[in-house]
This record gives sequence, structure tokens and C-alpha cells, in this order.
Amino acid sequence: MEKQTGEKGRSADRFNARVRRVRRHRQRKLVEQFGNRPIHLHRPRGATTQRTRIHGNRGERGHQRLSLPQGHGPGEARVHQRRHLQTKRLPRNRPHEVLHERQIRADQLPAVRGALHARRPGGRAQRRARQRRRAAQTGAPRAACSIASNLPFGLQVLARGVGLSTHSDSELITQALCLIPPDGEVNGPDWPARIKHLMRLAPLSYSLCLMLKDRIYAVRDPYGNRPLCLGIILPSDHDPISNEINGYRPEGWVVSSESCAFMLMTRYLREVLPGEIVEMTNKGVRTIDIVPPPENNHLAFCIFEYVYFARPNSQFEGQEVYSVRVHCGMQLAVDHPVEADVVGSIPESGNAAAFGYSTQSGIPLGELLTKNSYVGRTFIQPNNRLRQMNVSLKFSPILRNVSGKRIILIDDSIVRGNTVGPIIKLLRRAGAKEIHIRVASPPLKYPCFMGINIPTRSELIMNKLKDTREFAKIVDADSIEYLSVNGLVKAVHKEIKPAVKPGHCTACLTGDYPGGLPEELDW
Repeated sequence: MEKQTGEKGRSADRFNARVRRVRRHRQRKLVEQFGNRPIHLHRPRGATTQRTRIHGNRGERGHQRLSLPQGHGPGEARVHQRRHLQTKRLPRNRPHEVLHERQIRADQLPAVRGALHARRPGGRAQRRARQRRRAAQTGAPRAACSIASNLPFGLQVLARGVGLSTHSDSELITQALCLIPPDGEVNGPDWPARIKHLMRLAPLSYSLCLMLKDRIYAVRDPYGNRPLCLGIILPSDHDPISNEINGYRPEGWVVSSESCAFMLMTRYLREVLPGEIVEMTNKGVRTIDIVPPPENNHLAFCIFEYVYFARPNSQFEGQEVYSVRVHCGMQLAVDHPVEADVVGSIPESGNAAAFGYSTQSGIPLGELLTKNSYVGRTFIQPNNRLRQMNVSLKFSPILRNVSGKRIILIDDSIVRGNTVGPIIKLLRRAGAKEIHIRVASPPLKYPCFMGINIPTRSELIMNKLKDTREFAKIVDADSIEYLSVNGLVKAVHKEIKPAVKPGHCTACLTGDYPGGLPEELDW
């Protein structure tokens, strides 16, 4: 028995040694070809800028850009890239903060094309089934998808005999793209036709990046419910901070869910239009088609992007998110004034609205709370226990601005009520005389079926209470008032400059769902 065990152990050691040798050999080849440090772009003689290979520091540059819009998805970060016929994924199930601290060397990202992906957790957030970037091998070349979506057409895909191995919408949309369109295909896979077929099956809600062997497709749902932006990659010798591109030719193209990602060696060009299919190849960028929403339906850009999800320096519909939040605060001061000594915010998403409230009311603006930047967003945590625990770790009062003062505390939104109660306790303990809560968005009363972590009405705080007076009594506030839906829409439309006629989804506020009521949809 001991002899057999020893033989098995030696066999395993030999196998592991062989694996290590293969890995070292691959690593040496990568170092020989790309170097073991950030490298500059090598332009083949006679090659045009658009046809130049992108590798080395381009991969690192994309990795750095992932840190900019991560408010949309700090729960997980993935890298999916393509070099020749090989697909490489780095790393697996790793939170973005850890990914960012783990400095990836240039020889680990030798790619011509790539998809970097961050996601927010849903109800069963930590399961691998919820990953939203997936690769599929079909009769066509291997395709990889990066998706921000929740898709309502699972039964339609299953009805065609497609078996699903997970609960992931990434698998669902990838399998749907493998379906042959009704009009058929003549010379192999017709990807634009497949994408249009998908968009007719599922008109909302997603932003999609589809990476093939020789091209990338960027797709936005016909309702425009999720944002998607297009930018250019600037040359290596360009000033990394400057946006000036006169005299330079772009070295590549990039898409992101937010324009704030285009701050490092890139420049923001425009939003991908609702229903637009954009094709990016070595020859440049072109619009394949624009698929309109179903008949008699208007566009439905998620208004909660302005309220909470987007970074304040991002741009949607021709205006900066920060400006919208300032206007929300100003409108809130007009609708719900109150006498106080200082206006403050629940950092950081309430800062712009607090500035607007202070500007409109004339009450001084002060910092009431300090924020622990190492604790993530509470709203997108997968359960109430984690949300409440994060609140206690996240905020601390500033006694000089709180003790003996009448306070107006501005928050961008109150969804479940997990944050405001513990914060009021902190301020009362610090000696606040009065605490008036003002919320720069309407109360959320309806679940979201378009990918936001609001699955049921029962968990929304305002559905459990009669009115704001009862809410104020429960959390020990002197008063609580919300911005109205009309006030929010007015603030959003104040500086809007859309390329198409604007339309916004207010389903979580009003119950008016794009495409019909939930019971009429195949969720």
C-alpha cells in the first residue's frame, strides 16, 4: 500500500513539474515577444494607424480605465481579451479593488482587442452563474460578450431547444446570438442579422460588447435604457491628460458604459444611440443599423443613472450628471424649504444636491460626515445585513459642524432605509439639535425588472409606511421630504441636449414600465 501511494505521489509530482515547465516556456515566449514591462506601440513600416497592433501598455491602459466607471459594478471585475485565435481571461471572480491593486504586467495583456467588465451584484450576487461576460464556441469563430443587462426572454430561447446550464443572463444572450435569424444566412454567420434578431426578441435592457476574431460590435438596447458611450484611443506620445487631438490620428476605439472612462489617453466622442449597432474593425468605426423600439413606445433611458449610479463627471444626453444633481438640490430647496444652520450631505453621491440646496436656500454648506473610502456602496450589497454593517463602518460625524446645530441632511435617494436611520443616530449622539432629511429624488415604490437590485415592492421602505411623517418618526428625524417626480424630470430636462428625442424610464418611481406592465411581459 505504501509503495502504491509513493508511486502516485511521484506521478503527481512529475505531472506538476511538467505543467510548471510548460507555463515557464509560455512566459518566456511572451517576454520575448512583448517584453516584461510596459512597452510602447510598435508600428510596422507602412502600416496605417488604424491597422496597427495594440498590445503591452494598451492592455494596462484599458485596465486603468476600468477603475473610472466602477460605480456601475464594484462587485466583480473581469478582463477578456483576444490575440490571434486565442482567448484569455484574467482573473476569475476577483473584486475590482483587488484586481486594481494586483498590478498586471504588460506581458499579461498582449491583446489586439479586449473587453474589461465590472458588475454590480444582484440578489444571489456571489454565484458564478451571475457573471455577465461569457464566451461561446459555435460553428463560427469564438465570440465573447460583455453585457450589462437583465433579459426577459428566457422562455423564447428555451422554446427553440436551447439548454441553459446557469441562471446567467450572459449565457442567455450568448445562446440567443447563436440562433440563426428567421431570414437565414447565406455565407456563414451574419452577426449584424443575429444582433438585430436578438434586439427584436429582447428590446430591453442591456448594453452589449460582442468581440469576434476581427471586429467588435457595440450594441445598445432599442429603448436606450442602459447607457453606452464611444471614444477614441489617442497615440502613445500624446499628453495623457490633454483631450486635444489636432494633428493626431486615433490608434483605436473604445466603448464604455460611462464617458468618465475616457480620461486616460482617450477622448469621448458620443453616445451610442438607442438601438444602434456599432461595428469596430481595423479599418475604423461604422454604424450598421439603428433598431427602433417596438411600435408606439418611446425611449426609456434609466433616470436613476442621474440620481445614483453614474459618476458625477459622466455625460448623458449632452449634459453632465453633476449639473443634474445640482438642479435636483435647487428644486428640492424650492419645494421643501426649512430653517436650519447648516446644509450637509451623506457623502458622496449627495454632495452635488447639497450644493444645489445650499445655493438656492442661502443656508451655509458644511461637511457633517466623513466617509471611509474603503467601504463600498451600500445599495448594491446583496442583503440587508451587509448593507447595515457597511453603514456603521462607513460614516463618522464631524462634531464642530454638528453639535448644537439645526441640520439639513441631503441624500440622493432612500431605497430600503438602511442608511438613514444609523446616520441619524450618529448625528444625535454628536449633539445635533434638529435633523431634517431632504431626498433629492422621489421615493422608490416599484420593483425594477431592468437589471437594478430592486426585485420586490416589499423591501422598499415607503411601501411599508403611510407617509413621510411616519418615516421621520421611525428614524428619529424632525422631518423627511422627497423631491417629486415632476421636480426630478424638470431637473433632468434643464440642460439636456440629446441627439434624439429624449425619453426616460421612471418605472421604479411611477410603475410606468417601458414595454408594458410586468405581468404583460415574459420576465
